[in-house]
Amino acid sequence: MEQQLLKQGFQRIKKEDISKLGKYYGEMKDSYASSLSILSIFSWDKNLPAYYKEQGGYLWFLVYDKINLRWVSLPPIGDYEQKALEDFFSKMEEGMKKLGIPVIFTDVTPWMTTYFQNYFREKAEIIDEEQLREYIYSIKDFWDKQQQQRERYNYNYFLKKNKIVVKQLSQSLEKDCEKVLEESFCEFHPCDGCEYGCLKDTLHNALLLCDQTENYGFLIYADDTPIAYNIVSKEKNQLVFHFKKNKRGFRGINEFIHRETIEKFGKDCTRINYTEDMGVEGLREYKSNLCRYTHQPKLEIRIR
Repeated sequence: MEQQLLKQGFQRIKKEDISKLGKYYGEMKDSYASSLSILSIFSWDKNLPAYYKEQGGYLWFLVYDKINLRWVSLPPIGDYEQKALEDFFSKMEEGMKKLGIPVIFTDVTPWMTTYFQNYFREKAEIIDEEQLREYIYSIKDFWDKQQQQRERYNYNYFLKKNKIVVKQLSQSLEKDCEKVLEESFCEFHPCDGCEYGCLKDTLHNALLLCDQTENYGFLIYADDTPIAYNIVSKEKNQLVFHFKKNKRGFRGINEFIHRETIEKFGKDCTRINYTEDMGVEGLREYKSNLCRYTHQPKLEIRIR
């Protein structure tokens, strides 16, 4: 399939491509799913191989879903203007027919659906899975929650009990980040449970982009031991929490991460996207209790 994609003008996404692709994101009319961001696509590329093509003023990604053994398209990235989109969809359908791939869009945000329905009409089947809905918080509400008594106490307790150093993430800190990942996640989850591949691969790719515009992260040390990291990106008006890991047994670590992230990166954002819970009950409870939230669907649109 790769040779067929290359013949149609697709390229495998690479680090050196990132800067030129950013212009398409700047043209988006509204915020979009966390998984549509360059940071997410590039980070998961080893486990969810992504190919892109610049077509008709839009950026088009084709991704291989290894779990469901299928190719899916991400929604076009660019200025959502109906006539231009209809031209894009028409050429896209032709290309997919040549490739012999069904037309399936994933990670579609609700505001985009009108554009899809205006072109595909009754052929479009829209699917909304609860486990894929993203948690969206007003950044003001989220910050105000950090000022409440319990959160302030936990934050101050963490600072009092630990000698804290915060370092900006870079590739040179990969080993320390891996140590956090192993002790916070790998020790409690068997490798065969990681359906989309090893999180160390994802972490490696994410760190490659931490020096790129609008991709940020930090690593926290307590008494010279790495204990937590957070990797975020700014997507339109939202601050997206992509990869957050922290060791257990440190009271107040979450409150510290949240404050540090907003103070460093969130000043010009209006909302936080804490991504989905994937149907994991512990994650659902944690994210539901962080603050007042709204659920933003990540829709799948199948073209019959």
